[in-house]
Amino acid sequence: KKPGKAETGETIHHHFPKLMMLVRDSQFDLKKDGKSINPNEYLEDALSPVPGMTKAIKQKNEIRESIKEFFKVREAYVLIRPVFEEEQLLKLEDVPYQELRPQFITAMNELVARVHRTATAKQIYSEAEKKFYKINGKIFLEIAEQYVEAINKGEALNVTTTWE
Repeated sequence: KKPGKAETGETIHHHFPKLMMLVRDSQFDLKKDGKSINPNEYLEDALSPVPGMTKAIKQKNEIRESIKEFFKVREAYVLIRPVFEEEQLLKLEDVPYQELRPQFITAMNELVARVHRTATAKQIYSEAEKKFYKINGKIFLEIAEQYVEAINKGEALNVTTTWE
């Protein structure tokens, strides 16, 4: 990255984690053009640009493109409703674990295991030293505070200079 140049998905995506989208309480079959699709195909389809030239459509397409640029690695998961009854769903925090649907519990346990298997430590690349550093919670908090300060001041965010 050249000094003073804005970071893009091509230069900044390695700072972002894997995107994991979760659709919970799914009651529909994932389909496109009448054919079943898997959750990842659903996600990629949802990130496809929609036709049109209105301001709102352009803005939605920009958001979709940004997600695709910044999150090069992405996955989607679909979970069924954890309970059948609407009243229980509205107060899910009060539902005992053993009353959740077995299929939901199994799918949730698989998802949690996958997150534990695939999650990696946050890393920051030092341009000055040409290497990655794993960051801990304290450093992450310091970086987040610098981001919030920059946003509040209306300044441009720069991951590289924040780290260095």
